[in-house]
Parts: sequence; C-alpha cells; structure tokens
Amino acid sequence: FKREEKVMQACGFPHIETHQREHRDFTKRIQDIHVRYHREADVAMTRDLLDFLKDWLNHHILIQDMAYKPYVAGDRKVRRVARSFGPGLADTGAGAGPFKPEHAAHTAG
Repeated sequence: FKREEKVMQACGFPHIETHQREHRDFTKRIQDIHVRYHREADVAMTRDLLDFLKDWLNHHILIQDMAYKPYVAGDRKVRRVARSFGPGLADTGAGAGPFKPEHAAHTAG
C-alpha cells in the first residue's frame, strides 16, 4: 500500500484520501480477523475470510486502482517513485500494472 500511495501522491491523484482510507480499513479488518482466528478458528471463519478477500481485491483492483491509472500512464516521475520501492508486478512480468498499459490489454480479453 505504501508504494501505491506514494505513486498516487507523485501523480497528484485527486482521490488519494479515499483510497488511503480503503487501505486503512482493509488493514484493520485483516488485523481483526487475525486476532479472531487465534481465538476461535473454524471453517466458517475461513470461508468468510476467503469471500472478504476475493470481494475486496476484485473491487479494489478493478475499480479503485483503475481509477488512478490515467494519472500515472507515461509519467516518468511516477515511474521513478514506484521503482524506488523495488520492482513491481509489472516490472517482473507477474501481472498488469499501471505503468504498462499494453499488459492490461492482453489480460482484459
């Protein structure tokens, strides 16, 4: 999340506060689940966690992350900021990222 938020700052993404709030809420929820798991792990909880993660990641990546994609495309300053955190998924070939729109076209269809 830190890398993504630094990239958003570098490109001047106007909705960064909302995005940061989603990251904080997600982190808090995962911490709460972790505590609950150590108290009372059960099959239902595991299923709830899986459903939560699937829904959150789909929403966050497909909607929230794509909202800032136009702000970062082709921006060299943003690329430098992102790379200061090390290689990202787009740099390793492991997935589509905001800096390589040609990968998104291949994975979308």
